[in-house]
Amino acid sequence: MTQIFIYQQNLSLARNFWTLAVLLGIAMVLGTWTAKRFIERLPPQQFKRYIAVLLMAVATYMVIHG
Repeated sequence: MTQIFIYQQNLSLARNFWTLAVLLGIAMVLGTWTAKRFIERLPPQQFKRYIAVLLMAVATYMVIHG
């Protein structure tokens, strides 16, 4: 409990933090909305192939980089 209190005392929530937080929030909403529109237009078979390629790419990266 003490460690959390000490961390909160040292936490600085300056104006640039809030600006960044708002911009990141907007980017996440727009990215999600854009991806949803893109995915809805894909035929099911193409979507499955796309996901399989993404999974293989992530698995390959994890095998190489740990």
